[in-house]
This record gives sequence, structure tokens and C-alpha cells, in this order.
Amino acid sequence: MVRGGCDLGRPAAVADALDVPFVDVLTHARVLTADDVEAIRRHAPTPPTLTPEQAADGFGIVDPEPRRVFLATVAVLQQVWGAGPVTSRYAVHAGAGTRVGTGELQHT
Repeated sequence: MVRGGCDLGRPAAVADALDVPFVDVLTHARVLTADDVEAIRRHAPTPPTLTPEQAADGFGIVDPEPRRVFLATVAVLQQVWGAGPVTSRYAVHAGAGTRVGTGELQHT
């Protein structure tokens, strides 16, 4: 476990200066053990994920056309970045000729 009274500012500065993970400095300095690090990683909360629709809601994009464009853009980016299958009904196959048409995304 973390040793009491440890000033974490110095190890943080060392990690920044050496461009290494902070946890590596703490382990090397024997502030944390390898078991401590593993326990922390096992219990680390996972960040919440949003659907594209939830993100649009969060940004306040409620008008149909801007919302459609936002969702289509997210779908293309998910495909390009390999974020896994896109569940939005606005999913399209990204390509050089992908453009927004008057109603749906079209591939030219």
C-alpha cells in the first residue's frame, strides 16, 4: 500500500521529466508494490460510454438535420478508427466519395 507521509509531488515531477508512467516511478521508489498496482488496475472504474444518440442529446443537438449529420459523422469516425460495430441507424461505409445528400448519406 501507499506509504504514509509520502510527498507524491516529487515522484510526479520525476515521471514527467523522464516521460514515464507515474505508477512506474512509484513502484521503483517502493511506494507501491507490483501487487498494489495490479489491485488498483483490477478495481479501476471503467469510463462510462455513450451511444452516439446520447452524445447528441448531451450536446443539445435536437434539430433533425444537424442531429443526422452529427450521427453520420460519428458513425464514419467509428468505422475509420475501428471502434467496433456501429449500432446507429445512420451507419455508412466510409470512403472517398461519401457525402451528405438531401436525405441520407450517399456513396458516390
